[in-house]
Amino acid sequence: MEELRAKKTELLHAQKEKADKFNEILESLNEASRKTCKNLEAAITASKKPGYFSYYEQPDVVKAVVKNGELRKLQNAIVQLQQKIDQIDGELMNQQGTNSIENGGQSDSNVQSLKQWFATYGTPKPVTSGMLTSFVNDPKVYGGTEHYAAFKSQSLTMKKGRLTK
Repeated sequence: MEELRAKKTELLHAQKEKADKFNEILESLNEASRKTCKNLEAAITASKKPGYFSYYEQPDVVKAVVKNGELRKLQNAIVQLQQKIDQIDGELMNQQGTNSIENGGQSDSNVQSLKQWFATYGTPKPVTSGMLTSFVNDPKVYGGTEHYAAFKSQSLTMKKGRLTK
């Protein structure tokens, strides 16, 4: 059981490293995208004037990341690590289930529905805070045109108020 937990923590650390690298690459791509957008906005403004405008050229590192598909590779690696982690979690749950059956007979989570929960722990008592909220259908009808039919609003108006006894 301890070796499974150690394996899980090892996989979680590997997944975190991959995710950190993924975020680092995304930050550089976001910066390149921001600069490209600013350059295009400037090009649109300059297009009204005569002359040539030089466009923003993305760095070679960004071009290589996009061309090699590094983000997709990292994403697939993260998904594979998550599948391994889920598999180890399943094995841990199986071992805990067999241990609890050996030790006590029944597992801890024998509540399967709200009825069982209420039967075991009781129903909650209603809380009276002195506030009352009501919801009223909005009567507004949006007028139509000769091309579109009129329709009634589907929204509800929430009205808050005090509850008097």
